[in-house]
Amino acid sequence: MQKVENTVSCEEELEWISKHSPRTTAGIEKLPDLKGCRIACSVHIDVKLVGFIKALMARGAEVFVIGCNRNTTQDDCVAVLKSAGAEAYAWRDMPEEEYQAGIQKAVEWGPTHLCEMGA
Repeated sequence: MQKVENTVSCEEELEWISKHSPRTTAGIEKLPDLKGCRIACSVHIDVKLVGFIKALMARGAEVFVIGCNRNTTQDDCVAVLKSAGAEAYAWRDMPEEEYQAGIQKAVEWGPTHLCEMGA
């Protein structure tokens, strides 16, 4: 089976989502003030979660992100999160020992809250 590469960037997908997902946008706008929250997230790092994580940061939270599935992590999405100010320790197909190190780094970062989906 031939692998198909995505030619659309994470930023382009996020722009499309913000224009065509009014319910998601409305939900994000209703998030409370999160200043003082340090949220460690173990999530699927793909375009569907980038907007959510950026919204947490826009509401004042500090965020540390690790991937819950190292085989599906999208590196361009990790780069977008880092450029937005999130701490992130993840890349596609990272070795098991690095994956475990990422979990340890997230714990040592000192989160006040956890967001986990399938670690």
